[in-house]
Amino acid sequence: MAEQENLHKKKQRQRKRNFAAQSSGFKHRFVAWLLNRLGLIETRRKAKVAAGDQNWRIIRYLRIARPVEQPYPLLPTSYVSPEVFEKHMVYLVKHCHPLSLDALVTSLEAGQPVPERAVVTVFDEGWRDSFHFAFPILKNLRIPATIFLPTAFIGTMNLFWRDKIIASMLLLEQGGVKFPPLPTIEQVIGESVGGEAAFDLGYSMARIIHLLEYLETASVAERELVLMTLGMGVEGLGGIPTDRLFLSWEEVLTMKNDGIQFGSNGHTHSLLSELTSEGIGNDLDESLRRLQEHGINTVPVFSFPEGRISREARSLLYERGLRYGLAEGSYSRGVKGKSITNILGCTTMFESVSYNVDMFACRLWGVGGFGESY
Repeated sequence: MAEQENLHKKKQRQRKRNFAAQSSGFKHRFVAWLLNRLGLIETRRKAKVAAGDQNWRIIRYLRIARPVEQPYPLLPTSYVSPEVFEKHMVYLVKHCHPLSLDALVTSLEAGQPVPERAVVTVFDEGWRDSFHFAFPILKNLRIPATIFLPTAFIGTMNLFWRDKIIASMLLLEQGGVKFPPLPTIEQVIGESVGGEAAFDLGYSMARIIHLLEYLETASVAERELVLMTLGMGVEGLGGIPTDRLFLSWEEVLTMKNDGIQFGSNGHTHSLLSELTSEGIGNDLDESLRRLQEHGINTVPVFSFPEGRISREARSLLYERGLRYGLAEGSYSRGVKGKSITNILGCTTMFESVSYNVDMFACRLWGVGGFGESY
């Protein structure tokens, strides 16, 4: 009885947090609408440029997908629906100067001015939905784009560690399965996974996100232990059901032949800060070897997995001809150095902060409280 009461209280707290998030969303939507109608987005953009900000932006997407069509729920910060993505691209055509990443790098290295309101569109992680949903829109609107590939995952049925945890925990809870307790999970979310309690998707996802946030900063060994334990738990349920979610090399070549550019997102998509110098070098070399093996001429830019810079990797990247690195956040003047990779900042777009053009424009130029990094 006491356990059920505690669960009820936790769900009530989660509902209150959801209501607060909805209220905050309405506020952001109204502010963005007002700024756009009054012409203040452009006014503030110009003021930022006058103060030393760049007059161009790089926007980064992960998945272009509809959550209801996925085998497991998507994290709110991981996707934009095809419908919203098309609105973004139409806005770029009407109000900005779509530019290829290669053209941006060429201008920067030559010291030439970049076109006013230039916007570069990139995709990380090599998801298959970039072929099915994003590619036709980009082709139709003639917008250049670059896709960064984690080569170990291309053409495979594998998943990133976050997706494995989401799918495993939801399978266990939906199936009412309990397995031997794991200290990390019990300490972080306060209870074991599975059991006979009624399944609540919203509550489950809130707990899973909390666990993922913890594991992002945990040791690799602790993360692997959680993955192994969850994997053992779902074996009795037949494992994680999934289709191929990453691009195939055939799809990559089809897009390449139609003008889409490609770059490296690493081989294993490991955070480079978690690897030794030798491990970083091996990961980069294998990634570039796979790309070359499939006839892909890459841009001289490396996209750091999850947008996180590794200082140690910058000289290793430069040695391999990757003169620029793409990282999440604002680097308006660039992070430069001699014989090391220069850093270009990018802004990740996801649906909850950009589902209409007003919000998209605010986030694109970093005005109205829609910061360039969330």
